[in-house]
Amino acid sequence: MRPNRQAWLLALVAGCGWLPITALAAQAPPAEQIPPYDEGRFTGVGFLVENDALLRFANNDQNYTGAFGLQWSGGFIDGARLTAPLALVDRLTRMERVHARSPMRMHGLQLIGTAFTPDSLNTADVIPEDRPYGSILGLTVRRLTVRDSDLAVAWSSDLTLGVLGLPLAREVQTAIHRALRGPGESRPYDPLGWHNQISDGGEPTLLYRATVERLAFGDAPNPGERKHLQGTVGLQGSAGYYTNIAALATVRAGWFQSEFWEFGGGGSSGTASGVGNQRLAAAAPHRREAYLFGGVRPRLVVYNALLQGQFRQSAHSFSSGEVERTVLEFDGGVAVTIPIRRHALGVVLTATGRTPEHRAELRRTHRWGSVLITWSPPPRSLEGQP
Repeated sequence: MRPNRQAWLLALVAGCGWLPITALAAQAPPAEQIPPYDEGRFTGVGFLVENDALLRFANNDQNYTGAFGLQWSGGFIDGARLTAPLALVDRLTRMERVHARSPMRMHGLQLIGTAFTPDSLNTADVIPEDRPYGSILGLTVRRLTVRDSDLAVAWSSDLTLGVLGLPLAREVQTAIHRALRGPGESRPYDPLGWHNQISDGGEPTLLYRATVERLAFGDAPNPGERKHLQGTVGLQGSAGYYTNIAALATVRAGWFQSEFWEFGGGGSSGTASGVGNQRLAAAAPHRREAYLFGGVRPRLVVYNALLQGQFRQSAHSFSSGEVERTVLEFDGGVAVTIPIRRHALGVVLTATGRTPEHRAELRRTHRWGSVLITWSPPPRSLEGQP
């Protein structure tokens, strides 16, 4: 099936999805005159793994089968000019003006990889009634700005430069399945159809995303102070290999001192983009945290390269009419932070689900689990003092 040659034109048109985000951001008051905010050179590192095998009842390798992410945060990312390509796109989308409204700016970097498969793995043939194989390997850079007047609104933008169709996903999935297979067992099968994946052999791709998130209810942001309940709402627009518009709603309940923008959820939600939210370089020391969280993200889909293909011919891809236009993502989990000699170790466990993404015969809701482990160094003061 020929890939949708008009997909990227459609993506550019639909890229206007972040316009309401910047319009909402334009309502923010100008930054007040406060002492310069020092982000800190290095504020954290994290490792994420997602896989349906982490939810035993969902261990069926259909749709979104797994991902990994290695992420860093801190001012060194901007200091090394790794944000330069993102800043260029931000100027085109007006997000640069949004980021300039507050001195409280933070940065993140993430190496990501993600994979999708049909349900039947033990055949080398194309399965036209199911989704195609697909994978992305990419590097994401992120800018996050918090409104300094009340800390109740956060804006972010991120840019992913990646490659579709590399053989890495096949090798990793095969190795995992062989490790999970017991002596004399045939399941889980070695995946035999990766040569049919979208853009097999490799094709460059990219994604730009802009998000605004606002505290809706609960304890007011207050760096270093204990909080027990926070709920947020937001909007998000993406253009590129995923082009869509989404509404965001998240709630946390328990014992925590972190702010809502510091919590990026437990996983990537299958988007293969997005860096976990950055820590505020607050003067207060790290404290123990334990809380439950949940979220929903209704999404209006315009284009999905992992289903429709990009520019290259693929052995199997869906037409625009076969893509489901409304998708609901939902997740829930538990997060714990443990102080260790002024440092902090964080663990986030998440169960995530997504309603069907295509309209073919084997459409289905799919679910997976994720584990995110983070480490943060001792905090700094708002004035940048040790």
